[in-house]
Amino acid sequence: MSGQLMLHCGGQVATIEDLARVDLPERTSSYTPVPHQDLVRLVDERICKEFPGVECEWDFGLNRDGKQFFAVAQLQLDQEDMNMAYAIQNSYDGSLKFKGAGGADVFCCDNLAIMGSSVQVARKHTGNAWEDIRRLVFTTVPDCMDQYDEMRLQLGKMKEIPVTTDRGYEVIGRALGRGILTAQQGSVAIKEWKDPAFDEFKELPENMYRLYNAFTEAGKHGRAGTFMDRYTGFHDFFTPGGQVIH
Repeated sequence: MSGQLMLHCGGQVATIEDLARVDLPERTSSYTPVPHQDLVRLVDERICKEFPGVECEWDFGLNRDGKQFFAVAQLQLDQEDMNMAYAIQNSYDGSLKFKGAGGADVFCCDNLAIMGSSVQVARKHTGNAWEDIRRLVFTTVPDCMDQYDEMRLQLGKMKEIPVTTDRGYEVIGRALGRGILTAQQGSVAIKEWKDPAFDEFKELPENMYRLYNAFTEAGKHGRAGTFMDRYTGFHDFFTPGGQVIH
């Protein structure tokens, strides 16, 4: 999955130049504004320092005339299966705190949901907000790598476990029975297991990794607010303790 930015509650795709055009509110005794573009620069600089030579691709979104800001940074780690991501949210109208989330699976939405499989942090815009936000970003960006490495190893193990066509259908049926997949998601998973929509998955042998990708594709169907919960459920189902293959 890596990182996803979803804008469906009035948010609009933006550029880095758009962020700088939004008027910054005045500081008060109870509110410390943190410029959107400064947050991007902070995360970008931390990523560059922690992962030298790694490219970082950003997606930006603005809502409420720029008073709400949403962004996801995708780290291009040259892995076929997955990459790492870091998401941030910010506001100029007090509607939400600064929030950051990172890991191998990251979701950020203009309905104010933000989730990361490795880290999630938040800070109100009060007092020394900027100093605290810098500390949070500096400590959490490198923390994401541990979870990313663990998940990459797990995906590698999945590729070593063969799964017959019928066994794949049985696993999907078990997931339906346990409520891990909805009826709609189950139909998508069956289709993706039988005939994947993406060429890179068509070329995969029938194994647990290909079946896992059928689930993650099915997970794109459902309420945005439960997006990360679905992917976490899939991951737990397929990793040790989930008892998928026996």
